[in-house]
Amino acid sequence: MNKEYIKEFGVGIFAIAGFTRVLRKLELNDVVKAYENFKYERIIKWLDKRYGGEADKANAGYSSHCKIKEDDPIWIFWWQGEGTMPPIVKCCYKSVLKNAGSHPVVLITEKNVRNYIKVPQYIYDKIESKKMTMTHFSDILRENLLYEHGGIWMDATIYMTAPFSKEIYEYEYYSIKGAFEEWEWTGFFQAAGKGNAFAKTVSRLFNCYWKEHDCLISYLLIDCFLTVARKHSSDIDKMVNELPQKDASIFLLNDHFLDRAYSEHEMANLSQKSNLHKLSYKYPHQVSSGNKKTFWGRLLNEN
Repeated sequence: MNKEYIKEFGVGIFAIAGFTRVLRKLELNDVVKAYENFKYERIIKWLDKRYGGEADKANAGYSSHCKIKEDDPIWIFWWQGEGTMPPIVKCCYKSVLKNAGSHPVVLITEKNVRNYIKVPQYIYDKIESKKMTMTHFSDILRENLLYEHGGIWMDATIYMTAPFSKEIYEYEYYSIKGAFEEWEWTGFFQAAGKGNAFAKTVSRLFNCYWKEHDCLISYLLIDCFLTVARKHSSDIDKMVNELPQKDASIFLLNDHFLDRAYSEHEMANLSQKSNLHKLSYKYPHQVSSGNKKTFWGRLLNEN
């Protein structure tokens, strides 16, 4: 893998990308954050130099300014279908169905994906050859879906406690600004009107990148390409600047409550802060605390 990475991106980028691991092994965690900013600046600069012209092509003659609609689809992706979902993912999926309102909920799977998007065959070939993971295919998928159809992309591990507020329908592009310090969006939750310039540009950048490469320059390639797209369009920059400032409440349930004894009062408070809660199925949690179910146990019980 290291040889392939060096071949595709050069020794300089290889050294920059890998140095974070050295800092973590040395337990220099206070240095990691500052270094991560430097690392992404260099990677974005590398990507911009090679693909910035493609971003300009995507934006040439752009004229679509559709806002997000109350009946646009909600897109959720689980490659092998609902029957293979882990319990917490199924719980999240059912919570979206419950709170979708007028939005149809479309579960994208291996069986129906080609009905909704048109991506080059080499993308599917790289999935087949294991050169591309499902995680990174989903990055391509979400941008193409938002561009071709519009709607709301939600990762399959988002638990929903209330319908969307009317606020989201005021925008051509919407994401959670303020959830991360490094990025002014969340790749795992994005919404856009059909034909949106942001989604159009990023989907083109992904296609160009994977035509030339067999490995990732960065795990957060989607955030890097969202940044490149923004640099090349005043329309996109305006969309991001106009997003309402939020906070990291979407992570509160996952980061601080899952192993606590369940409380209706605390759950209500969490839901007031955010109707969306980003979870994960990859880490173990306790299902009970004493003789009470934990928040995690309660969510599993819902399924």
